[in-house]
Amino acid sequence: QSTVSQPAATLGDIVAKMGFDLHIEETRQDGTLDLTLDGPDRKRLTAHDGELLSAMEFILNRMGRRAWSAEPPLRLLCHGFRSERDDELVVLVREAAAQVARSGLPRRLHAMNPYERRVVHMTVRELPGLTSVSEGDGFLKRVRVEKIAP
Repeated sequence: QSTVSQPAATLGDIVAKMGFDLHIEETRQDGTLDLTLDGPDRKRLTAHDGELLSAMEFILNRMGRRAWSAEPPLRLLCHGFRSERDDELVVLVREAAAQVARSGLPRRLHAMNPYERRVVHMTVRELPGLTSVSEGDGFLKRVRVEKIAP
């Protein structure tokens, strides 16, 4: 019999208080706690480019720093939403990186949440001769892709 982690239990409480009909599946991989939401209300959660999903992830991670500091960072996933979004983001980053490599000029991407910025940084890290830097303050920041100075 498996036990539910504190972050999953907290998320369950939040979802219930919102009146959403969703269930939560918990998995751990690569130093991350993934909480996958699925059910009849998943479209409400991923509407408007997943703003609600991202906001809930941000809040839970902020809470988690104090409330359950022994737990790894968490990601909220919703029935394939993140994987589709991740694929679109990787394509965007690779196109921007190709432009930077050709022109030598840095390229600033649109404002992104912490999870999306992490995907960008990990993608750029795989590309030789390029680096990425987050810019701005607050929850949404822009990422600048640029050539590594010789």
